[in-house]
Amino acid sequence: MRDDLLRQPGLLTDAACRAFDEEYRCVRLGDALSLQWCNGWPGPEETLGYRATFGDNVLQIAPDPFGGAAVALRLLGRRIPARPYRHDADLREALAAVAPVVVSGEAKGA
Repeated sequence: MRDDLLRQPGLLTDAACRAFDEEYRCVRLGDALSLQWCNGWPGPEETLGYRATFGDNVLQIAPDPFGGAAVALRLLGRRIPARPYRHDADLREALAAVAPVVVSGEAKGA
């Protein structure tokens, strides 16, 4: 849908399209990194020229996007069993059966 919208003649200038693509790149990278951290995927995972590994609640990213700083990560979530869920109601039941937990960690340059 995004690509179709950007192809519509006269909708956006070339400069606006380039700016949109650059911003979308940040969203895509942030999404990939957050999925790796939230799911505890050890990696390495590669996205848009960045390589990330995860362990001990630390997401290490190379090249370093933070200029040497560590970024605190914190979220409220629910830990459910890693199993196939037969349907939406099955997943809702699993979510209702566990209490929310706070997950903390950090992201930093590798």
